[in-house]
Amino acid sequence: MRIKGWKQILSFTYLQTLKSKAFKTGTIVICVLIALVCAAINVLPAVFSGGDGGIFGDDGEQTEAQNISTLYVYTENELDFQLSPIKNTAFENITKEQLETKLNEITSGDKAEMLLTVTGGGDKNYSLNFYRPENEEILSRYTAEEFSYEVTDNFTKALYLSIGVSEEDLPLAMADVNSNVTVYGGESEIQMVVGQLLPMVVSIIFYMFIMLYSQQIAQSIATEKSSRVIELLITSCRPLAIIVGKIAGTLLVCITQTAIFGAVGTAAFLLTAPFGVMNVVNSGVVDEITGIAGEAAANTDVMGEISTSVPGLFDPLAIFAIIITVILGFLFFALLAGLVGAGVSRLEDLASSLQPLILLAVAGFMLSYIPPAVNFEGDMDAVITFSYFFPISSPFALPSAILMGKIDGLQTLLAIVFLAAMVFLAALLTAKVYEVIILYTGKPLKLTQMIKMAKKSN
Repeated sequence: MRIKGWKQILSFTYLQTLKSKAFKTGTIVICVLIALVCAAINVLPAVFSGGDGGIFGDDGEQTEAQNISTLYVYTENELDFQLSPIKNTAFENITKEQLETKLNEITSGDKAEMLLTVTGGGDKNYSLNFYRPENEEILSRYTAEEFSYEVTDNFTKALYLSIGVSEEDLPLAMADVNSNVTVYGGESEIQMVVGQLLPMVVSIIFYMFIMLYSQQIAQSIATEKSSRVIELLITSCRPLAIIVGKIAGTLLVCITQTAIFGAVGTAAFLLTAPFGVMNVVNSGVVDEITGIAGEAAANTDVMGEISTSVPGLFDPLAIFAIIITVILGFLFFALLAGLVGAGVSRLEDLASSLQPLILLAVAGFMLSYIPPAVNFEGDMDAVITFSYFFPISSPFALPSAILMGKIDGLQTLLAIVFLAAMVFLAALLTAKVYEVIILYTGKPLKLTQMIKMAKKSN
């Protein structure tokens, strides 16, 4: 068999890569970055939530210790209603002459007191402004803001009751109404933004993934040629087995590294959850972050629109199709990179020889996300569809299209089959050329020269 011995090459490539200093250092550095990012996603909301929503604070105890003893109220115009009392807080009205003095007292004072100014009324909108002490040890920002939400809600209820709304109708009167302007059958602004960003982000990720490991294959082969290790390898296995084993071994390295990154990210997220997400949810800081109920409802609508924009995110078949697409894309570029590595005799020539392949990949990468971005304001449907089937762009364009539901099941299957056919043709080309050029020494070979050499050998 022409690929006899490929398993030994696979095992050798895999183990040697895992043992290499570059792999260990790179993996550790990226794992640390991933852990920090995942931990930050959890912890930062709790850190920025203030004293009562802090990481280690007992929210209940702090709120009780920081009860607001007095709320001073100044109104620009006489109100036709009274605010309902709030537990442990006394309300005291002040005049305009007392306002500035009381503001200074509260700002620099050592009491847990606040001041409310109410402006507007009549034919104007009401505006409520709350003032708290500067020293957060006396009264934290979080506690003050929570209190302001309660007073504002109290004020709104009193206003509705004053104009004749019954207690039973209050929930309906205070219900939030959210609106959205769109075109029937079209996309909302959120969906259009997702449609622009997702193809770009996904194509960048997979471009880096495919090209990084493809160049690693080329470098490995070129290194072995320049150091004459390849001459020892071909005494125990066929030349074609070398490239097959190296590609399979590198793919296995990639899968291993990705699994490590995923495990580290998940572990970091779960370990920091008690101090982050769970702390925020349990302490009620979510109300502060999302704001009033209407903003919270709008936030829910945003998440709903994002889910609608990315329907393939939770579809097992879609995820499977994406994995197959990325593996086939990797194999396509890895086979070409292997030929480039075999066509050079010196490691110094590798960078210049890889340039055409890199430019080819960049063209595919650009084709995968520029048309969707242009389609934001124009019609590029034919170009976008072409990018799904063109082998240099489909590994970068297909994943985002599958995630967003831009391509149906039959088209996805046809695109994957076509990419697999291109991989098969690339493998046939490699099989015919690789064995001829593996021991070549001299100037770097172009693809046309490789093919001519292969024909002559036949």
